[in-house]
Amino acid sequence: MSNTTRWIAGTLVLAVLGIGAAQAGGGPGCPGGHGGHGGGAMAMLKQADANGDGTTTVAEAQAKLLERSVAMDGNKDGAISADEIEAFHQARRAERRNARFAAMDADKNGIVSVAEFTAGHAERLAKMDSNKDGVLDDNDRGHGQGHGHGHGHQQQ
Repeated sequence: MSNTTRWIAGTLVLAVLGIGAAQAGGGPGCPGGHGGHGGGAMAMLKQADANGDGTTTVAEAQAKLLERSVAMDGNKDGAISADEIEAFHQARRAERRNARFAAMDADKNGIVSVAEFTAGHAERLAKMDSNKDGVLDDNDRGHGQGHGHGHGHQQQ
């Protein structure tokens, strides 16, 4: 593989992983999401770890990139248009939204009651308080799963 090909492949890997990381978050306070802060890029790298050894090689990342690229090419013409990228991301957002809804629907009746909604979010907030002091602040950064970044009280 030429250096130019490696450079292009590496750039594409970073671009797709970056897009995936941005899309991985469910938004602040959403059960099952990452809040769009921290953990997203690492989650994408973990997904690319094909052999499950805890590390992601360039070859594994490139294979994941190819898989995502093929998935984005909706009409299978070997090229990805802006419309196909948008459609791909809309479908992924819908999948995540449906998964979050299903996770909150504790009694599986297809409707999320106010009690189910608040219970799901209370659990998420509790996880954000990674140091368990009852306050969401900068002390919660880096203690858990990347939750709490930029939310809650600011220290002075």
